Amino acid sequence: MVVALKVVTPAGVIETKEFPRTAQGWDIFRLFIGSEGTLGVITEATLHMHIHRPENTSSASFIFRSFEQAVEAMRRMIQSEYGRPHLFRISDPDETDIAFRTSGFDNTIADRFLKMLGFMPGKRSMMFVSVEGEKDYAAFVLKKIKQTAGKNKGMFIGSSPVKKWLAQRYSSAYMRDPLMDIGIMADTLETAVTWENLLRVWSAAHAYVKARPKAFIMIHISHVYENGTNLYFTFLTPMEKGNEKSDFASFHRGLVDTILENGGSISHHHGVGRVLAPWMEGHLGKTSMAALGAVKRHFDPNNIMNPGGTLGL
Repeated sequence: MVVALKVVTPAGVIETKEFPRTAQGWDIFRLFIGSEGTLGVITEATLHMHIHRPENTSSASFIFRSFEQAVEAMRRMIQSEYGRPHLFRISDPDETDIAFRTSGFDNTIADRFLKMLGFMPGKRSMMFVSVEGEKDYAAFVLKKIKQTAGKNKGMFIGSSPVKKWLAQRYSSAYMRDPLMDIGIMADTLETAVTWENLLRVWSAAHAYVKARPKAFIMIHISHVYENGTNLYFTFLTPMEKGNEKSDFASFHRGLVDTILENGGSISHHHGVGRVLAPWMEGHLGKTSMAALGAVKRHFDPNNIMNPGGTLGL
């Protein structure tokens, strides 16, 4: 979405132009995207914008008998080239079960009907889709998505679940600190992964967390590309009383290692900061880290921009 930037650095001001595309060497402004304040301060940004037409939004929810079926349907949808959903999300079986319980859907007549059809708790997965843009386009893409979902054994369950999720999507983020205060480890991690590695990373993360007593993990997909997706992990478990800090650090480190060992990235969109900095060199390689270090030394020779180990610099 970024077209151009103005950045004030200790070495001077960088100001790029808002051309739609250029081929004059590399794109300088991309050095600062993801640099987490280590190179300078962004004072101006030019962004690519889209017309927002909420009246044209078309939404749909689907349920699949397994996470694997939902993932395969999603892959076919995004690789079909008939259009891109603007909200495209799968909840794995644990997250789907939590959604059913907290919404009061569990054990209702509709829930019993789903079970009769083979959509069983502990296995079933929900998919949320919303398409925006010009009215005919949104309707066309949603129609094609419904067809693809049906061919991959997904069942259309209306638009209401999407709307309910959108209404509460930000509320759960505020639970983290109160849970930590009462001794419950609660946090999130996310990774980027190719389609071929997705199920391996998902399974390995589940196995790692479930090996700890009284630990729980929910995983969802929220960003989708032709060659892969992200996986977003939310975990909860009681912390060892009197040893909370090291218990959290040890458990978190093990989960990050599990993700990386099975083909995931350090981060998809949360960034690296100080917490994930120790994995940077192993993940990117010594030559890449040397290049980042050289850029850092050029723009910030006195190391005054967000010092202290951010990005492993």
